[in-house]
Amino acid sequence: MAEEKLRLCLVGVGRVASSHLQAIGELKELVELTGIMSRDEAKGHQAAAQHAARKVYTDYEAMLEDQEIDAVILCLPHFLHESATVVAARARKHVLCEKPMALNADEARRMVEAAEACGVRLMIGQSRRFYDAVLASKRLAADGRLGRLVAINEWNYSLRLEDHPSTWRPDLKKSGGRIMPFWGVHLLDYILWMFEARPRAVSAQMASVNPNWEGEDDAIVLLGFEGGGMASIHLSWNARIKPTHSRQEVTGRIWDSKKYAVYERYVIGEKGTVYMNDETELYLNGELIVSGPQRPSNFALQLREFASAIAEGREPLASGREVLKVQETVDAAFRAAREGCTVVL
Repeated sequence: MAEEKLRLCLVGVGRVASSHLQAIGELKELVELTGIMSRDEAKGHQAAAQHAARKVYTDYEAMLEDQEIDAVILCLPHFLHESATVVAARARKHVLCEKPMALNADEARRMVEAAEACGVRLMIGQSRRFYDAVLASKRLAADGRLGRLVAINEWNYSLRLEDHPSTWRPDLKKSGGRIMPFWGVHLLDYILWMFEARPRAVSAQMASVNPNWEGEDDAIVLLGFEGGGMASIHLSWNARIKPTHSRQEVTGRIWDSKKYAVYERYVIGEKGTVYMNDETELYLNGELIVSGPQRPSNFALQLREFASAIAEGREPLASGREVLKVQETVDAAFRAAREGCTVVL
């Protein structure tokens, strides 16, 4: 007898929701889009009609009472992640919450505690782990092909934007920051995942250059690990490295990072070195071993992991407890930059 599909409700129909909806469509054998939740009823019905969802909800708590919903995918503004996750966990719904996990580590910790107390799975949408090249780099490290990890260095230089594609993002009380929660968490998540540890020491410098918003739009973070491992990230929304494009192009549903950004990393080990370009090209000691478009999508592979973890009764990759360490590192980086010190964790 075929296993029952995981019945999902997508909560929020903003920009990132389109990637999750595409992933659901790629995994129809595993999951069912039972409902769409949006406080904008018209947008909810539009999304439901486009993606064959059976139900539309405008009240979050009422949706959680529906016994036909097994799990929720939270595509909400950052400041709602904690409250939405805790309420869902208490309603015995599994949760896939978009990144960043929360506004701070205290909120993230409460999310983990609620999920564990209620016996549900909490996964954080660190979707960039699920590219084939990224997964292959982790396997190389796990198999000992790189030897002891010495250093990881990452760069993310994105197109300079003059405004934001939403109303809540410029509000630091709702977003938790500027470039760190939107991109820094991806780079830090990869580093902690590869080292399989939380850093011992965190230093950082941050700057707010663009006058059109408050908050850090350039950041350098240095990490030190037990045993001597080290890592660095540099993020910038001020690097004029590629031709200027219209706001409509860069805030639409399709984001071609090779066209609008530089996203590179080196993983240096005692036995080997990995270089990645845009998370779709992977070189080992200078030899190209993974290349080409990502199929199925990284969001589909992420959703498959979420559904499989629930079916198998195990913690998912990028679980809440695992990604809590990323949020703790982000908090430490903000403190280090603010106080001009090295934070020891």
